[in-house]
Amino acid sequence: MNKILVILLSIFLTAVYAFEANTPIAIAANPNEKIIVIGHQNGYITILDKESLKVKGTKKIGHNIKKLSFTSNGKYLWVIGYVEERKEKVYCVEVSDWTVDFKLSADKVNWSNTTDRLCYTIGYGDTQVHLLDMNTKSKIGAVDAKFSDPEMKIDALMFSSDGKELLVSGHKGYGNDEPGEVLVYKSEGYSKIHKKTIKSKKAFSDSFGHGVLSKDSTYFIFSWFNGRLFKGAEELVYPDYLTCYSVFAEPDGSFALIGSGRHAIERFDINSPNSSKLTFEKIGKSEGGVVSFSSDGKNVYFITDEHLIGVINKEGFVTKQELLTYKVNLILRDYYKAEQAKEIENQLKSLGYKVVVPEEYDKNNRVVIKSELTVEKAYDAVIEIREKTTLGIQTIVELFVE
Repeated sequence: MNKILVILLSIFLTAVYAFEANTPIAIAANPNEKIIVIGHQNGYITILDKESLKVKGTKKIGHNIKKLSFTSNGKYLWVIGYVEERKEKVYCVEVSDWTVDFKLSADKVNWSNTTDRLCYTIGYGDTQVHLLDMNTKSKIGAVDAKFSDPEMKIDALMFSSDGKELLVSGHKGYGNDEPGEVLVYKSEGYSKIHKKTIKSKKAFSDSFGHGVLSKDSTYFIFSWFNGRLFKGAEELVYPDYLTCYSVFAEPDGSFALIGSGRHAIERFDINSPNSSKLTFEKIGKSEGGVVSFSSDGKNVYFITDEHLIGVINKEGFVTKQELLTYKVNLILRDYYKAEQAKEIENQLKSLGYKVVVPEEYDKNNRVVIKSELTVEKAYDAVIEIREKTTLGIQTIVELFVE
């Protein structure tokens, strides 16, 4: 019997938001074991063989996974998932048996892959940032974020690329047009007195938590479906970053990568972005964007929102890419009028699909157009349906593994 991994991808940008939320969103490569883990927003993780990139299994961890990271010894997988009431749920998973052995709730959270330290705030408006050892799961300290304006609230947390600095971003109000500040704390015990303040005319906002820094922390690049580049508090204009889905930088500063919405990966030097020439590399066949990168110290791995996984070498260039080895169902799952049901059925029949379309639309209907396809064949079928039918039939790919 198939174990369903409900990952529903809206092929067109339809209003089926509940299903769009279940695409791949994060990737983590284990530095010691031969495994890669992909996180999906519906709370599942998919475990892959690092060499073959084949699916080994799946496991339900939490809800709305946003970020993944292995500890440097490879023994633990840390997972960030979003839950209600502005809370992030953080899980620590024991890799040996994939069981959750630690949980915490946080308002803001981030970590350092190089020093195995996690930082978090407990509630909205809190000014205290707690620090946790990701291997022992024990608290190792805290800092008080004292901005120049007491009405400023923490909106994001971040570590420097080498993990030796903790950066706390905050601003007043709800809009990003308000002034913002970043407090920088030194590494030795994370002193409660910050050593530097970076002031900005416009707030960094939560994009700060989705970015990377240059080796000396001079340049900041943030991504959250629109890219922003800063040199200190000065925002620099980089039009090519406007379709920035994700960013990655090697801790040694050797290169950085942008996952572009233009179905490409862009390589550049984060330590001198003004003089660095962007190198574009096209990936895959469709219009998906790279949503996450991860390094195991030897290679960098990426995943797109259309289930394409790839490998990047130490020079920053793609050496391998392929669609995930799921079996899929192609589902008719969009609103239609009663008078359209028969015509949809006839048009799908003309393409060789034997489908019974209920006359009365119900959001709980699950009309399978074709089952047990490869991802590639499913996307080919979607294109065919889009091009050869006239009713604007909306389709969804439902993925599952045995």
